[in-house]
Amino acid sequence: MRSNGEVISREISDKTLRDISWAIGNHIEPKIYPEIDIVTIDLKTCARVIFEGSEAPYLARGKAYIRVFDEDFFMKASELESFMLKRNDFPKNWDSLPSNITLDDIDEEKLTVYMKRANESGRIEWEYSNKADVLKRLKLLVDDIPSNAAKVMFAGDCDLEIQMAHFATNEKLTFTDIRHEEGTVNELVNAGERYIIDAMNWRVELNGNLQRAEIPEVPLAAVREALFNSYCHRLYRGDQNNEVAIFKNRIEIYNPGTFPEGLTPQDYIEQEEPSIQVF
Repeated sequence: MRSNGEVISREISDKTLRDISWAIGNHIEPKIYPEIDIVTIDLKTCARVIFEGSEAPYLARGKAYIRVFDEDFFMKASELESFMLKRNDFPKNWDSLPSNITLDDIDEEKLTVYMKRANESGRIEWEYSNKADVLKRLKLLVDDIPSNAAKVMFAGDCDLEIQMAHFATNEKLTFTDIRHEEGTVNELVNAGERYIIDAMNWRVELNGNLQRAEIPEVPLAAVREALFNSYCHRLYRGDQNNEVAIFKNRIEIYNPGTFPEGLTPQDYIEQEEPSIQVF
């Protein structure tokens, strides 16, 4: 598209979309995961790129830019410092802050089910009484207002969603199924688990018993653990959702957020790095 808004047409193939995806994935930090497809605008074929994120500033080839009218300018060091100070000027411990709901918005059935499971597992010895008392004992009540953690765990409407897709190849080009569900953390973990179970391959082992053994590609305990971790360690500030993507050669579970600065997943695999809370 030209600076005056005029749409420019060009021939677009699967390779074009792959090139765009590669360029975005290799030159923008923090990583973004855009939706790329082909659309027609004013009878012209165009590549459309859509993404959203809450980790600004995003750097292109290691540099931050600012848009002024129809031009891009490098952000000065002072501008970037000011931006970062404003971005980080928020209260910490998001999960323990008061939410925008009331006790009436807490689903009592979800809370009682949680308490029942906690009692049966021996994690909690005292029994359910009422919503206010239970949330207070669980330290999920702030001046009689449910905390953010209480909202995402027990609210009837908690503004959480999981997006799930099954792709035909090893790339995000053609999907055979796509869906989304809304709910609490527990409900979305269950939804993601069901989706992965239905999508991945299984093999059968005949070991002489009357009942055959069905073996999944990925152990179900690992799937559930990964899904729960994706919610435990995500950043909840912003509108981006958790995602499950099934490819021919892998399963990806994505959550909004980044690794602590200076550390990589390999550091935790090879060393005993401490857990770091990122707000």
